[in-house]
Amino acid sequence: MTAAALQALPWGAMALAVLYGLAVGLGYFLALRLNARLYLESGPVWRPIVLMLGRLLGAVGLLGLLVLWGWPVTLAGLAGFTAARPLVTRWSDRRAAEATAAPGGEG
Repeated sequence: MTAAALQALPWGAMALAVLYGLAVGLGYFLALRLNARLYLESGPVWRPIVLMLGRLLGAVGLLGLLVLWGWPVTLAGLAGFTAARPLVTRWSDRRAAEATAAPGGEG
């Protein structure tokens, strides 16, 4: 990539797109966690299906807005979206470990 091409990149929009993608990704993966729990619970089957469709359409629609600003901004938004997954996974693992820990501590 040439120096002129680097200067032409919309750095401010890309930084905002990373934050936007991170927010959308956090919502998506937290809803995925809730969606899995709804499938495991006894209840109406339409609830997890509606949440799944809303989650997918919402993520595609919100990230699809970034396409209007070009490929660098879209790629930055997808990077933020992807970065949300390990954050939610670590948070979920920590909550699960705390829930299964012995109430009196170790020893």
